[in-house]
Amino acid sequence: MCLSPIYVKNPSAYASGLSYYGSECNCGKCDACLYEIKRDWHTRFAYEIKDIRSKGGEVVFLTFTFNDWHLPHFPSDIKELCDDNGNPLPCFDNEEVQKFKEVLRSRFNRAYPNDYYRFFIASEYGKTTRRPHLHGMFFLSAGVNPDEFGLMCRDAWNDYENNNARGFMFPEWNGTMWVDNKGEKSRIKIQSDIAATNYVQKYVLKDMSFYGLDAVDKYLHTEDGRINKAHKEKIKNCLPKHWQSIQLGYSMFDALDTDAKKIQALEKGIVNPTTFKVVPLPTFAANRLIYKNVKSERLSETLKKRKNGGDYYPNLYDRYLSEFGKKYMEKCFNERISKYKGKVLDFINNYGSNHGLLSASGVDVDGLANVIACSGLSVEDIAFRTAMYHVALSKFGNEMLSDILSLRSIDDLFSTSVIYPYYQYNRDLGTRIKDFKVRVYRAGEELPLQYTQDDDDVPYIVSHDFSVVEYVGDGAKESTRYCGDLFMFESYIDKCFGTYSRYVSSLISDNYKATEEIKERMRAVLGKFKFNTKYC
Repeated sequence: MCLSPIYVKNPSAYASGLSYYGSECNCGKCDACLYEIKRDWHTRFAYEIKDIRSKGGEVVFLTFTFNDWHLPHFPSDIKELCDDNGNPLPCFDNEEVQKFKEVLRSRFNRAYPNDYYRFFIASEYGKTTRRPHLHGMFFLSAGVNPDEFGLMCRDAWNDYENNNARGFMFPEWNGTMWVDNKGEKSRIKIQSDIAATNYVQKYVLKDMSFYGLDAVDKYLHTEDGRINKAHKEKIKNCLPKHWQSIQLGYSMFDALDTDAKKIQALEKGIVNPTTFKVVPLPTFAANRLIYKNVKSERLSETLKKRKNGGDYYPNLYDRYLSEFGKKYMEKCFNERISKYKGKVLDFINNYGSNHGLLSASGVDVDGLANVIACSGLSVEDIAFRTAMYHVALSKFGNEMLSDILSLRSIDDLFSTSVIYPYYQYNRDLGTRIKDFKVRVYRAGEELPLQYTQDDDDVPYIVSHDFSVVEYVGDGAKESTRYCGDLFMFESYIDKCFGTYSRYVSSLISDNYKATEEIKERMRAVLGKFKFNTKYC
């Protein structure tokens, strides 16, 4: 689990009755986060390497450096990013990398119209030399000659046609063979699959070390540790990043050709083809299975792209559940109802043995027994209604409850066939795609993304709209894991067991007041009954 999680407010473009105030996200910098990032990339590369090798292709590894005349530097007017002599510090130049990629792609397509290559390029900032350079791994289809491709990369990096000789590429070609910087024989082809994936382990996170420089850290962050957006915007072209082909590692989907196999991968993981170990399904793969991206008419307000010599603002994409995602969510919904129902049944059937302990903790056990006896419902119905309330109804907004009750009865609130479509609809309203990730926690320990089938976890965690951590009040954090177990013990038991209509009507009549009252009671209950997961 992340050692320093951060809280991000929900920036959804669409308000939803199921939306949370925000999400607790991984910091992306601690050891735990870096390990997870490396593991996901290792798996992704392993599948790409396996696929390209099985088709007769090759994997090439190259390093690109800048000469003194083309070495990029931070803007000279930013004194914080200058050395003691007032000279700007060296940095990266992402525009130059983009130009290199475009030139390489253009020349490759002319030379190999029937072939393809995929790539991963990572930036590294030398701590000793303080010079930026790039590491690139290229996956060549069977018809591409590796030596010819290497020379093509060298010529694209030193683009003499456009008078842009940026620097050097290693290994070097001496006319007969590839040699290293000492003139000794070298090679550009990676011989073993394990060696190739190990290169990923070594270089995939190199671009993050840039932020370890005190000058850059101080310039990018405010005194309270937040990112200074204005400063970051000013030097965004100078900051490290990596580039990769969109379809890199997509061969892992070839084996996931049925819904059953997709569910297995999400819940149990997949086999890394180089280590033969079962690992969690990478986040990008889970996203692709669960969601589909739909181009919207909205334009980006900040992202500017260039095409045919002119700048333009591209369309934004909205994220919706795929057909499989809808089926998987319904499966998870029904499983959560069933598991929660079983937990309530266990408590009702066995609470007598814990009578003294619960009473000492503040639970009105006698009142609970009276509610159960007077509800007019069977124990089975009580357990089911309680599960429905905590899994779905307690998360519905006032407007949604009003809409449902305008067409349905109170009893319909406890029908899965009635409630689930509303549940899915809200999940599928769409959210803006953001570059942060949400993680799931159980009892203080992080769960791999595929292991989210627990009593109080949401169906599947892949975006900020699906967090299991809810923030109430002025940033006070409360876990929904406690909300589910504890409401039935005291103040919410009567609402779930027969007088739910009174709660709904009050909620609709005074939206804000009722919502705040619910939050206050939530905090009160949470303060009393944190023993629940141990004794229920």
